[in-house]
Amino acid sequence: MRCDTCAAVARPVSAPSNASGSDVFAPPYVAHSFALRDQRGAIVSLASLRGKAVALTFISSVCTEQCPLAGRALAQVDHLLGKDASRFSIVVVSADPENDSPAATLSFAFKSGWRGLDWHYLTVPRPVLQQVWSAYGVPIEAPSPIFKGGIGLTHDASVYLLDTQGRWRAYVEAPFQAPQVASTVRALLHS
Repeated sequence: MRCDTCAAVARPVSAPSNASGSDVFAPPYVAHSFALRDQRGAIVSLASLRGKAVALTFISSVCTEQCPLAGRALAQVDHLLGKDASRFSIVVVSADPENDSPAATLSFAFKSGWRGLDWHYLTVPRPVLQQVWSAYGVPIEAPSPIFKGGIGLTHDASVYLLDTQGRWRAYVEAPFQAPQVASTVRALLHS
């Protein structure tokens, strides 16, 4: 799917050659580590999330097309997991640090239905995020000088699924269906 706002791009260049749908990779791939501040000011790292399956995505809180759909789908994933949801975390790395303010990220989370869920919206200055984007092969370009929040930002709302040991086990292209992702997360939690 390609939209004017998100301009969704093809799967990241670092995705394994079998990265399609939500098949679980065997063997798993290395998930690049990072430690970034979330919406509460807490430092979040993949190591701090060990023991949980993680849905990692790179989105914008002010996007009005693909990102809200991904946000709501991730809330549905959590709901579909039932009791397993206590071992699931949504982690967003900002694709739009200039516009992903604390107020914007909280509004996005509220509109996505994340109240009561384990979620972290990580946003720090662009130079730091560029290292994370690069490590995951996420092609996010600097905004043009006439950039307005959420307009013309090139990003992709696909999801990297990490297992309870912090290993990259699946890649789900956007747009995605919550039942498909929930099934994969459940498999990661019980493998």
